[in-house]
This record gives sequence, C-alpha cells and structure tokens, in this order.
Amino acid sequence: QCSVVTNTTMDATAPTAGPNWSCSESAELYNIDGWGKPFFTINDRGEVEVTLNAKSSPDEFEAAGSPSPTVTKHCRVPLIEIVQRAQDLELDTPLLLRFPDVLQDRIDRINMSFRNAIAAHEYPNRYQGVFPVKTNACARTVQHLVTYGRPFHYGLEAGSKPELLLTIAMLRKYGSREALLVCNGYKDLEFVELALSARCLGVNAIIVLESPSELPLVIEAATRLGVAPVLGVRAQLATKSIGQWSGTSGEHAKFGLSPARVMEIVDTLRDLGKLSWLQLVHYHIGSQIFQISVIKQALREAALIYTELAMLGCNMRYFDVGGGLAIDYDGTHSGTASSKNYTMQTYADSIVSAVMEACTRRKLPCPILTSESGRAIASHFSVLVFSVLSVRSPVVSGAEAPVQPDEADHDIVTQLLDILQNSELQSGDIIKAQELFHHAEQLKRDLETMFVFSSCSLPQRARAERIYTAILHKIAAALQGVGPVDDADLQGLLDGSKLGSMYFCNWSLFRSAPDSWAIKQLFPIMPIHRLNEKPTVNASLADITCDSDGKVCHFINGKSTVELHALQGLPYYLGLFLEGAYQEIMGNGHNLFGRVNTIYVTCNMSEDGRPSAEPELYHISEVVTGDEKEKSILDQGYSVQDFLETIAKAASEAERRGSIDKKTCQSIVHGYRAAMTSYTYLTLPSE
Repeated sequence: QCSVVTNTTMDATAPTAGPNWSCSESAELYNIDGWGKPFFTINDRGEVEVTLNAKSSPDEFEAAGSPSPTVTKHCRVPLIEIVQRAQDLELDTPLLLRFPDVLQDRIDRINMSFRNAIAAHEYPNRYQGVFPVKTNACARTVQHLVTYGRPFHYGLEAGSKPELLLTIAMLRKYGSREALLVCNGYKDLEFVELALSARCLGVNAIIVLESPSELPLVIEAATRLGVAPVLGVRAQLATKSIGQWSGTSGEHAKFGLSPARVMEIVDTLRDLGKLSWLQLVHYHIGSQIFQISVIKQALREAALIYTELAMLGCNMRYFDVGGGLAIDYDGTHSGTASSKNYTMQTYADSIVSAVMEACTRRKLPCPILTSESGRAIASHFSVLVFSVLSVRSPVVSGAEAPVQPDEADHDIVTQLLDILQNSELQSGDIIKAQELFHHAEQLKRDLETMFVFSSCSLPQRARAERIYTAILHKIAAALQGVGPVDDADLQGLLDGSKLGSMYFCNWSLFRSAPDSWAIKQLFPIMPIHRLNEKPTVNASLADITCDSDGKVCHFINGKSTVELHALQGLPYYLGLFLEGAYQEIMGNGHNLFGRVNTIYVTCNMSEDGRPSAEPELYHISEVVTGDEKEKSILDQGYSVQDFLETIAKAASEAERRGSIDKKTCQSIVHGYRAAMTSYTYLTLPSE
C-alpha cells in the first residue's frame, strides 16, 4: 500500500545548541561529514538530516538525449521527523528508511565519473555499468535501479537462476534495450537456456563462463534454440587483492579461469568456427578494495588478457572490471579496510586510462567498459533506525562508592578503600596512574578468587566492586586530556571503554547488520537527534536476541564504545548508516525476528512529474510492513492454526478446572491470537 505524508515547517523556537556543546562538535565527533556527505548532515536543532534531490523523470532526459540528469531542487528532511511520521502510521522501530533519491544520485555519480574520464582521455567508446542484484534484491530497489539507470543503459548482473529470472523480467519491463545482463555464477543447462531465451526477448544477456564444462552446455542450447550467444570469460588473475575478500583473487580463488583454461575455451571455439561468440573479459578480485594501487595492478593484468584474446581472433567488445569499488565507512579517506584512498572519479580514470593504453599499444578498438559495483551504489540509500530500551552500567558510578571504612570489611576491601582515599595522584601522572590501577586490579582479582573459595561474602565483593570503580574514575579524571598511552588498560580509561555502559536496543544484529557480527564490518552508528547536547556516556550496543554475539563493540572511532547521551525517560533513537548493501539480503531470522518495517521517502513531485514549486516537501511514497510473528513461525514449518486450537483447548480446560474464570480464559485466547499478528520486535510504551 502507498501512503503519502508531507512534511511541515519545523518549529522555529526549537532549542538550539547549548552553551557548552555545538552541533558542529557532534559532526566532528561522529565524523558525519567524512562518511555522510553529501547525503547526511546535522541541522541547527541537533538532528540528522537527509538531503533528497528531486530530478525530472528518466524519460525526459532520455528524450532530450542527455545522460546526465541535473538537480533542480532538493529538500533536507530530519530523520527524527520521518520516524515520528512513521509512528503516526503505526509503524514501530526498528524502522528501515530507504531514500530512492540517494540511489539515483549514486547511479548518476558513477556514470558521470566515467563520462568525465572518457572525455578527458578521449576514449572512443562508452561505459555501461551493471548492478549485481545479490547486493540488494528487493523488488522496489531493483526497479528503482533499472528505471533510474535507463538513460545510461544501466543493467543488471545475475549469479543464480532465481536472480536470472527476475533480472530478465525487470530489464524487459523497466530497462533500456541496450542495457547489459551479465550472467555470472555456475550454470547448468536450464541457466544457459534462460540466458539465451533472454536474447530472443531483446535482453542483452552475456553468459560469462566460469568453467570449461559450461561451454558444451552453451553449444547444445544454442544449437537447439538457434540463438547465437554472446560469451565472456571470467579470468583468474595473479594479482592478489587485500582485505576481507583477498581470497577472491589468486590461483586458489573460488571463481575464475586460469590462462590454460581460457585457452581451452578459445581453442574449442576456434575449432567450431565460433570465436565471434567470445566478446567479454571479466574479472573480480574482491569487494571493498580500499587501495587504488591494487585496482591499477589488476587492471594492467586484465587489460593484457583482453588484448591477447583480441589478437587471437576473438570478437572482443566488452571489458568488465567486476566489483570492488569501495565506500568510506569510517570517513577517514585512508587506505584502510573500512575506508578507501581514492575517489569514484579516480577509480573511473584508472580504468579508462589502463584499457585505452593497452588497446592503443596493440592498435585495437577500445571496448565498452562495464563494472559491477554494488556496495558503492546501494550502501548510502538505506538507514536503520532503532530505539534504545535500557542501559546497563558494568560498574557502579564512582560517586556512589562508600567512603567510610567498616569494621566488617575484608582486608582486601580495606586496602582498596585506602587506595581510593589516601593515594595522591597528580593530573597527567601516567606512571603513578599505572601503579594505582594495576595494584587495584590485582586486589580485585584476589578478592574474586577468595569469593570462589568462600573466603569472602557477596556483600563484601559488591562493596569492593564499588570502591574499585571509584578508583577507576579517580584515575580517569587525573588522565583527562592525556594523549594515547601504551598501556592498554589505561588507554581503556582514556577512551571510555573501561568504564563503558551497554545500551540495549530494539533490533536484531543478525537480521539487520549481519556483517557487523560475521566479519566485524564497521558501520557508522550515531544518535539521530539530541546532537545539540553533549553526549556523556561511552557505550557499546546490544540487540534483543538471546545470543551473546548480538552486540556491537567496534565503531568507526576506532574504539569499543561510542559516545551517546544519557537516557531521560524519552525515546532515544540511533541510526545505523551505509547498510543498503548485502545486509538486508543476508540478514537471518535468528530468534525468529523478522524483516523490519520499511518506508520509502522521496521529494515531492507535482502531478506533471516535475519537482513541486513548494520548498522542502517530501513524502512517504511506500510502506512495507515488517514481518508479524505468525509469518516467522510459519516460515519454520509450524501450523499456526494448530497452535491457536491448542491454546484455546488448554484455556478451556483450565476454566473447567476452576484455575481461571471465563473472562481470563477469553483474555488468554485473545491475547495469544493478537500476538500472532503483531510485530516480532518489542514495542515501547511511547511507540
């Protein structure tokens, strides 16, 4: 169902930044300008805003012959306002916000980057990218991608038969007739027949061979269907990639044909007189390649393979660099795994220049360039918003520690109290701080050992913990303003992780950000409001799954905690950004937590398809409700109807026994039935 909501002008009297903290300080703290520009900023009210660009429809630009839609207006929308509007529609958090305008902007940017590079190098051909649907296979997302990409002949990549089925239909319905459908992955006869059938339907499908055993299938299907295929080979490069996906490249990689295997295919096609079928070289050395030097090295090798195949008589027309275009998760613009040391324009320039140089040297025509960027296109357009339920401090605040000795104190408790009350610690004295910390730490461990052997009571152990905590606060206060130190424990006091809290949040890490758990992927996480207030709590995050791994304790600031605000009894919302790639499709139903509520937010457009003349208006263009408990249970093969009958029978039996009255019986049955049809996540009273 489609619901339309327009924003209104915010109250001009809303509070602004306090005297001791500014919104610019929050922007610096969370480095939002580093990873969020130009889409996410902080307004004067301390709220994260998303910038939505309103562009004319793709059909208008296609008709005008311009591949470069230009921004005619934009609106900035506070995320907290969107959350409040969603609540008006009875949509609770966790809430996934999708911004199609941002998706369109990313498509525009990569195409403009290649257009600029082609013009600068006078490259005599064009760029046609494809989006790998494995990155985000959501129907509305793929529709937006193909529709927005039509002026650029932007296509899709499929790596399985289900993906192939949907990409054929989506390109046929929404795409340009020149758009490419790159068919990767291992194939059987049915896969090949589907790809060849797509060509009969006007879809420009290219079958990329992953193994020599796939070629006989192509020959068989092509002969039977009477369709001439367009083939590619996925080259296994010697160039070794870096980072999490370094195993994607090299001789032990899962995919790719070695030079010997490539020549087997060439020889077979030559013997059949079908060298003209082979038109594309493809390679992929891994995702999130964060150093441009690796990209350039792979380009040199792959470009040589392309030119060699052309010299062997193959009808080479396409050069596919695969994926790997990184995004800057931490905003540091560095050559580290969660960042990148190059821009999208540098990436495009490197590809264009490398291929042109290789082809010019051999006096060969330059190919159509394509890339399979998924992460770089889809990451920015989704934001997960979730609420904080409660906070747990691992230790008691130092202000609450007892200061008076007690005759019943254990000897170790007395020693800890002496450290707290009588130890002199000057500001910035790192050596003395180390001495006090390790002394207190050893005493605490000794007491814990004594407790295990029943030599210390639980109240005494609790008293010792409070005193120990007060000592840590004392040391942390003395070291305030001191730079990084070599001692890991003292550094933990400096960065707040040693005295950090845990915020319990209404979401499932395994459903909404599985890469954070599986590969320790960093995502920007920050409050979406109250950013005109100074955050005073260093906290890690825990989800509501019954799993000890359901927590986030690595953040883009390089610490195990993130700075958050103290809870004040009002809803407190956090946003997880740059999660539009892979997280939704790879999320799982751990603890039977289902898909989350999702809304699409776009700039308002007038009835004629042009941007509205009214300033700063947006609308919720589509609502997709999250899974109900019933669906999560049905997905595991259970019969909900059987469950309902079982509960009704049990309640009736309890009523007959006199354990409950009729009203309670009805309430139990009604409550159980109603719970089946509600959200799988928790509901806050205010929501």
